[in-house]
Amino acid sequence: MLKRQDIPKDVKEAIQRKISSINQMEQALRESEEKYRNLVERANDGIALVQDSVIKYVNPSLAKITGYSAEELYNTSIMNYIHPDFRAEVINRYKQRMTGQSVPSIYETMYLLKNNKKLRVEVNASIITYQGKPADLAIIRDISERKQVEKALRESEEKYRILFDESPDSITIIGLDGIIQDSNKAASRISLIPPEEMIGKSYFELDILMEEDIPKYIDFFSRFLNGEDVKSVKSRIKRRDNKIRHFEVFPAFIKKGDEILAIQVISRDNTEHIQAEEELRKSKEKYQMLVEKLEEGVLLEDAEGVISFINPKTGKLLGYTEEELIGKHWSYIVPREYIDQVSKETGKRPKGHRTTYEASLLAKDGSHIPVIITATPIFSPKKEFEGVLSVFTDITKRKAVEQKLRESEERYRSYVENARDIIFTLSPDGIFTSINPIVESITGFAQDEWIGKPFPPLVHEDDLPIIIDGFKRVLEGERLSPAEMRLLTKSGDYVPVEIKASAQVRGDGKLAGMLGIARNITERKQAEEALRQVKLEEERYHAMMSHFINNDMQKIINNIELLSLMYESKLELDNNIVNQIITIASSSAKTIDTVNKIFEVLQSPFIQPKESIELHNVINDVVSELPAASQLIRINKKNLDARAFIDTHFKDVIKELLTFILSSYNETISVETTIDITGSYIPSFFCVYISDCCSEPLPQEIISKLSGTITDEWEIIGHNIGIALASVIMQYFGGLLKIRPSDPTGNVFELRFPKELISS
Repeated sequence: MLKRQDIPKDVKEAIQRKISSINQMEQALRESEEKYRNLVERANDGIALVQDSVIKYVNPSLAKITGYSAEELYNTSIMNYIHPDFRAEVINRYKQRMTGQSVPSIYETMYLLKNNKKLRVEVNASIITYQGKPADLAIIRDISERKQVEKALRESEEKYRILFDESPDSITIIGLDGIIQDSNKAASRISLIPPEEMIGKSYFELDILMEEDIPKYIDFFSRFLNGEDVKSVKSRIKRRDNKIRHFEVFPAFIKKGDEILAIQVISRDNTEHIQAEEELRKSKEKYQMLVEKLEEGVLLEDAEGVISFINPKTGKLLGYTEEELIGKHWSYIVPREYIDQVSKETGKRPKGHRTTYEASLLAKDGSHIPVIITATPIFSPKKEFEGVLSVFTDITKRKAVEQKLRESEERYRSYVENARDIIFTLSPDGIFTSINPIVESITGFAQDEWIGKPFPPLVHEDDLPIIIDGFKRVLEGERLSPAEMRLLTKSGDYVPVEIKASAQVRGDGKLAGMLGIARNITERKQAEEALRQVKLEEERYHAMMSHFINNDMQKIINNIELLSLMYESKLELDNNIVNQIITIASSSAKTIDTVNKIFEVLQSPFIQPKESIELHNVINDVVSELPAASQLIRINKKNLDARAFIDTHFKDVIKELLTFILSSYNETISVETTIDITGSYIPSFFCVYISDCCSEPLPQEIISKLSGTITDEWEIIGHNIGIALASVIMQYFGGLLKIRPSDPTGNVFELRFPKELISS
C-alpha cells in the first residue's frame, strides 16, 4: 500500500492545490447559493418552481401576492390559482414549454387570490432541471397597477385624441424639421386641405401662407425655437377657395423629459372676431359721424343730471360751445316755466321709462327754442342707473307752419263762406258732406237742404253719365279736365256750371271723398256765343288784311324793282341804297309769305300721316339748301335716327330756325364754331335740340311770346316772325318750341314732339 509519505512531493502539491480549489469552489458555491437564496427570498416579484403542474417552491413575495402561506401552496396544483377563463391557455403553454416547443416565455394571465379576488399578473417562465427532472421556474409580477396606469394612459390618450380631433381650433404637430406629422379635423376644415395632403409637408409647401406674412412667421418661430418667451403671432392663410382667414398662432413644445420631440401649433381662427372688430370700428365711426352730422341735438347727462356730452348741433342750436355746457346741470338750458315739466319727465328715467314730449330750451341769447325731446335712460350691465341720453328736434319751423296752417284754415274758412263759386265735398258714396252758403243764391236751395243727400238727382239727366263717370275716375286718383253740367234749381230750371274736382285724402292716406268747385257759367256761355261771332268777323278781317298787305307790298316791290331798272343806267344812284331797297323788298315779301303760312297753319287741323319721315334726312335736306351752313352745322345722326308721323311743315321749322341763327353770324366767326343738332327722349316727348354759341340771346319777353300761343301782338315779335312760324308749327303737331338763351351768347331751341308721333 502506498503510504502518504511515499507520495511524490509534486503530486502532493498538485493534490493540495486541487483540494484547495475544490474548497474554494465549494465556498463560492455556498456563497452563491446564499446570495441566490437571499435574492429569491427578498425579490419583490413572486417566484414559483412548478414540476408536473405541482408547486414545489414559492418565495415569500408570491405567498404575499396570493394571500396564501408557503405551506398552503406547497404540493398543490398551480391550476388551482389560475382564473377559469385563462386555465386552458396556461395549460397549453405549460405543455408546449415542457415538450420543448417554442412559446413566448413572457405572457399575461389572471390569478385567483385567497379572498376570491382576481389579480392580473405577468409570468416569465423558463425550463430548469430540478432533482434531475425538468421543472418550470416562473417569475410572477403583479401588474394590476401597471394595467390601471395603462388603462388611464389609454383613456388619457383617447381623451387627447378626441380633444385633438374635435377641437374647433386648428392643431398641427410639426417635427423639428418643419414637416407636419399630424393634423386635426379643424385644420382641414379651415384650410380646405385634406389630412393626407397636409401630413408630410411643410406649411411653405402647402402654399397657404400670405407672402407678406412669411417674414413675420419665420422670425416668430426662430425666436420661439431659441427659447424666447413669445406667446403667439397673428397670421393669415389663403384657403383653397382663395378666401383669406385670420389666425392667432400659439406654439408649444412636445417633450420627453428634457428632449424636444416636436412642436404643437394651435391656430385659432379669429376671422369673425377681426371682422366684428372692423364692423365695430366702422359702426363707431358711423355712430360718431351720425352724432356729429345729425341734424338733431344730442345731449348726455349723468345720474345727477350733469351734462357730460353734446353734439355740434346742440351747441349751434343753443349758441354755446361744448366747454360752456359740459359740467352744467340740465336746468341751465331749460326756461324757468318748463323746469317743473322737465323735472317730472326726468324723474321717470331711473325707473326705466323712455318718453317723448314737447318743451322749450333756453338759448345763450335768452331766446326760447321749442323742441321735441326723446329721453332714454342708460343703465349699467348691473342694472344701475347711469344717466340719460336726450335727443331733441328743433320744431320752430313746425310751430310756424302750424300757426300758418291755422291762419290758412281761417282764411280758407272765410274764403269758402264768402266765395262766389259753390264749394262742396262728397263722401266716397256720393253724399254731400258740406257746401258753402252761395249755393242758395245760385240754385235757391239752402245749405241744409243739400247736406246728406246724393248728388245725382241734382244733375240734368243728359249730363249725369259723364258726371258719374268723372266722379268715379276722380276717386281712383285721375286728374280730370273741368267738366260742364246743368244743375237743378229750386224753381225747376237748370243753371250751367263748370265743375272742377279732386280726391280728398286723409292724413292716414285713406280716401275721404271728393272736393268740388262749381262755377256759374251762365254769363260765360253768353259771352262765348258773342265771342264766337266776333271770332268769325276777326278771321274775315285777318284774311282781308293779309290780302291787302300782300297786294300793297307786292306793288311796292314791283315799283322798287322797276325804278331800279329804269334809273340804274341813267342816274348815278348809290348801289348800296339800291341793294338795300331790294333787300327790304325781298324781306317784306318773305314776311308776307311767313304771315300767310302762320294763318294757314292756324286755320288747318293736323292730320297724322300714315307714313313717317326720318328726321335726320329732313334736317340734312335743309342744311344742303343753306350753303353758308355747310361748315358750321354738326348733326348727331345717331341721336336723330327716329322717324316721326308728321308732314313737311317740319322742314319749315328747321329752315326758319337755322336761317335765324345764321343771320347772326358774320365773317369774324371761326369755322370751328358749330351749330349742334341732336336728339334725345325725355318723359312723354322726343326732343330735337338746335344749339349755337354766337347768335344774340333772345330777350325773355320775346321768348315767352315765341314759345306760347301766337296772339295779335305781332309788333312785339318783330323780325323774329320766322321763329313764330316754327312755334306755330310745333303747336300744330301737338308739341311745343322751348327757347333757352345761353350765357354770354347763343340760344338753344328745343323742339318737343309727343312720343305718340315717334316711331324709332
